[in-house]
Parts: sequence; C-alpha cells; structure tokens
Amino acid sequence: MKRYTLSSRIKGTICAPSSKSIMIRAVALALLAEGISIIKNPSECDDAKAALDIAEIFGAGIEKKDGLLFIEGNTSLKEKPIKKSHLHCGESGLCMRMFSPVAGLLDKEIVLEGQGTLLFRPMTMVEELVKLGARCSTKDGLPPVVVRGPISSGRYTLDGSLSSQFIT
Repeated sequence: MKRYTLSSRIKGTICAPSSKSIMIRAVALALLAEGISIIKNPSECDDAKAALDIAEIFGAGIEKKDGLLFIEGNTSLKEKPIKKSHLHCGESGLCMRMFSPVAGLLDKEIVLEGQGTLLFRPMTMVEELVKLGARCSTKDGLPPVVVRGPISSGRYTLDGSLSSQFIT
C-alpha cells in the first residue's frame, strides 16, 4: 500500500497557561507599587485567587476587564487600616512566605492561615522576620504564622539555597 502525504503548514496562535508563581509575585509587587499595575493573561488558579484576596485585604484595588487584571497598589499600608487580621493562603506556600513580610510592615498582629498540605510545610522564614524586628510565631515551625511588625530597614543576608520563595 502506498501513502501520499501533502506538505502542509502549521499556523495559528495559542496562549500558554500563566505561571501561578509569577502571577502571585506580580500581585504582591502590584500591591506595594504606586499607581495601577496591569497583569496580562492572569492565572485563575486557587493560589492566585488567594494572593488576590490577600492583596485586596491589604487595601489594593482590583479590577478584571477584557482578560486583564488591574491592581491599584496601596503604598500607605501603615496608614490605611487593613480589612481583616486573618489572611487565608489556601495551599500556597508562596503566598504565606511572601505575604508574611508584608504583614510585618504593620504594627498589628496578622495571622496567615492555610489548609491541606500547606499545614505540613515548614515556615522557617519567621527566623528572618525576627532578625528584621518583627515578632513572629508558628505552631512548632508550621502554619499558622502570626506576624506583628513593624520590621526595620537595613542590610540583611538571606540564604536562598532552600527555595526562591525565601528570596522573594
């Protein structure tokens, strides 16, 4: 049996799925930035939704329109009261590790909670927050993480060999 194949061209456009870790980092940066940040092709995963909920609690303005995400930052975190003192990170270790220092900017006790597998992940970054001047506690090194700032500015050294989350 003979087969004949005609030449063809592959043509089209695809939109790759968003990276949840880049999305969460972008949300945190937008929260702390002046003005409005625009995120194209935002992730819709549960971890990204947790980050957006936390940013909103911290006072960020969030609007979704035409596949874009507009985030108006809250650079006056210390002056503008936050809406809740309990932040739910879902199962996102990145959210918990990244928003803990943001909570440390405030002179108020903030509790970062989680669920599922996050409850069994070590939160060793609290040691670094204590070096910055925050008061922190965990449940034997595991979530929830309780943070009370304010943290101090200065020069610090972080060990990033365990995870890029610690550097973030």
